[in-house]
Amino acid sequence: NPAAPAGLCTDDFQEVRIFNRWGRLVYQSADLAFCWAAPGLAAGTYHYLIRTTRRAVRGLLTVER
Repeated sequence: NPAAPAGLCTDDFQEVRIFNRWGRLVYQSADLAFCWAAPGLAAGTYHYLIRTTRRAVRGLLTVER
């Protein structure tokens, strides 16, 4: 799971989306307790977007096999 940025827990979580390097959505969840293990996906860098009621946080995560 990507680590939530500091202070994010004071906002109301709405969703997380994870995209591959071409911008294709590979995972989406509205569950705050989401767990993404990248099933069936290649090793590499993915982009995430976490949306809350007040803001959106973007970042990168790396899948290693």
